[in-house]
Amino acid sequence: MNSRCSFHMTSNSLCFQEFTKIEGGSSLLGDSKSCKIIIIGTTKFRLYDRIERTFEKVRFVARLKNNLISLVNMRRKKCI
Repeated sequence: MNSRCSFHMTSNSLCFQEFTKIEGGSSLLGDSKSCKIIIIGTTKFRLYDRIERTFEKVRFVARLKNNLISLVNMRRKKCI
């Protein structure tokens, strides 16, 4: 989980249940490197509390080393 992340992001394209391919999108990471967004879709993640949650508008970014879950977006939806 990340408190500075604006969007949910993953590098695992196999976890998407539904998705839309996009062209031209990018995300700026904490090290100031830009990464291309290839897919936006819906996926499920099991979090620290072992409850599986569905996340919408998750970005697929191939170069990520870990999934990034946006705490800001979870708070907006009153998930935490």
